[in-house]
Formats: sequence, C-alpha cells, structure tokens
Amino acid sequence: MFEVLDGKALANLKSLKELNCHGDAYKEAAELLGLTALSERFERINREQLRLGSLTGRLQVERRAAYETLLDGARRLLSGEQYQRLYMCF
Repeated sequence: MFEVLDGKALANLKSLKELNCHGDAYKEAAELLGLTALSERFERINREQLRLGSLTGRLQVERRAAYETLLDGARRLLSGEQYQRLYMCF
C-alpha cells in the first residue's frame, strides 16, 4: 500500500465532484492510483459525453462499470483508511 492521496489531491477530487465533473474526478483518481488503462477509459467516456452533449444511457452504464473497477482497484491498493477518504470524495 502507498500514500498517494494527500489533502490537496483529495480536495481537488471533492472540488471536481462539487462542480458536477464526476468523470474528471474518477479519471484523476485512477491516475493517482497508477491505473493508467482505467484513466484512459474514463477519458474516452468523457470525450464521448462531450461529443454527444450528454451522458447517454450507454455511457452511464459504461462509466458505472469503470467506477466499480476504480473502487476495486482502490480497495486493493490503499489501506482501509485511505480507501474511505477516497470514497468520501465521490
């Protein structure tokens, strides 16, 4: 386990969520955890959302699956306390 989620990183994730930029928050969290392929997946979903002008049903399902993968990765990589701090950002 490693410490990647300092106060500044957590504050930034919370800020993105509060701005309704959930996809960006998930992408950044994946980057912080070193989950490059997952970060790229969120980036692709975000680009498609922008192109279409909304988060379609298909994209919602895809993003939810990616989010679950993010949480699984976080559980594997972080201590219980670190995981809870990350989870509370979303």
